[in-house]
Amino acid sequence: MADPTEKGKAQIRYMLGISTYTLRVNITLAARVTKTDTRWFDAYLGEPKDEYLDAYWRSEPFKQDDAAWEYLVEGLITAIEKSELDYIRAHGAHRTLMAQPPSHP
Repeated sequence: MADPTEKGKAQIRYMLGISTYTLRVNITLAARVTKTDTRWFDAYLGEPKDEYLDAYWRSEPFKQDDAAWEYLVEGLITAIEKSELDYIRAHGAHRTLMAQPPSHP
């Protein structure tokens, strides 16, 4: 999960691809939530230093006041908008998407 902002959506698309569909969710039940700055992980991929992974798991921002937070949730999430969930059911990963997916709400 990412922050429900344009920056959060951009972060998800950077990680998963430009055509990734995002939807708004609530955390219904959480055994644990870990907040991490994904840029530590990206830095590690470029230069594998253990200190980058340590900072990632300590929830330290990569740059002060400009973190790219992701939320790792062990638990249950639910969609906020039924129409967003319906779009995933109709066009989700279990189906072959067209080269130009239909517009969504």
